[in-house]
Amino acid sequence: MKKIVIPNQFKIGLMLFIAINIAIKLIECKIAKNYDYKIAILLMFLFSFIVRFLMILIYDYTKKDWLLIEYLKEKLYQKQEMTVHTSVTRKILKLKKIGNWFLFIGLVCTDPVVTILYYRDGHHIWNKIPKKNLNLFFISELICTLTLAATIYSIIGLINLIF
Repeated sequence: MKKIVIPNQFKIGLMLFIAINIAIKLIECKIAKNYDYKIAILLMFLFSFIVRFLMILIYDYTKKDWLLIEYLKEKLYQKQEMTVHTSVTRKILKLKKIGNWFLFIGLVCTDPVVTILYYRDGHHIWNKIPKKNLNLFFISELICTLTLAATIYSIIGLINLIF
């Protein structure tokens, strides 16, 4: 089987997506260190919500399918095999093989942007976050924030316990 090379426009978009997600997590770590945990969780949620909402708006504004999610949805709809993949689409397909509920839970718990891009109706429509998907975005964002906060505070607590 011939390995297909991902075009540069997708590599750049994917790297930018990963860099923004890392930056979000680093800033949320700073927030967690500098504020009481209740205020920190609220600030972490609001910061992440706004940045990820803007990511979706930019993704749709540019109409570039950098993550190949729209391409994946189109191929799944047409019951065709994908010829190009990103790390995001490979993970989606692996989770989908296990089952649709596993895919849903996996996406909701890992990345709100990918969750919305995958679960909004149609492909190549670029319709931002439809109102019917806004609750899904909110819940995914909340779960991701709480998970990250629990991880950060667990590590901080462990470090304080050791030292």
